[in-house]
Amino acid sequence: SYVPQQDCTLYAVWEDAYSVTLDLNGGYYTSAFWNGETLEYESGLRERVTRVQCGNGVDFNASSMRHDDSSMQLVGWSTERDGDIVSNEFGWYFPENDCTLYAVWGRSHLVTVDLGSGHFGENRWDSVEGRYVKGESIWHERVGEGGRVVLIPSQIVPADPSLILVGWSLEPDGGLILDRYATTYEIQEDCTLYAVYDHFHTVTVDYRFGRSG
Repeated sequence: SYVPQQDCTLYAVWEDAYSVTLDLNGGYYTSAFWNGETLEYESGLRERVTRVQCGNGVDFNASSMRHDDSSMQLVGWSTERDGDIVSNEFGWYFPENDCTLYAVWGRSHLVTVDLGSGHFGENRWDSVEGRYVKGESIWHERVGEGGRVVLIPSQIVPADPSLILVGWSLEPDGGLILDRYATTYEIQEDCTLYAVYDHFHTVTVDYRFGRSG
């Protein structure tokens, strides 16, 4: 805002901008967005036009995009309907002229994270169910083949204070495939990652009658 101190004239300052058409190519937006072509907010858009100032990047709002086939995952954007990817799904594209960008989709896999007796101590968005799962033990995400699911050990609260997360398994009682420090896991198929816990013990070292070393 501008607070005038006297009578004055304010002049609008204009900059060049490009018209960018986002073609969701079989997908749609789940939220309402401003459509620069109709000059209205619309939901369920399969194509929308946005104006981008020269030198700025396009904001795709990728987290609000879905494909008609729920097994498909957004993997990037192309300047041609079946062309090469010029930006990944959450990246930025810097147009140099008016253009159309086409969403590129790929097959995805359903990943389920099962915390067993534990639960998520912080809000975590479940993109499959479309809600936050704080206080719950099951979380889902769709990940493109070869992509990685993000694990956040600090969000996990064991059911018993004497328990500690020690890693992850692909079976309810299986061996560890990841240790407790792992933060991602590469996905090649539908899978469930099970949290594995173990008891920890406190060890006290008393040096009153000696010294270390």
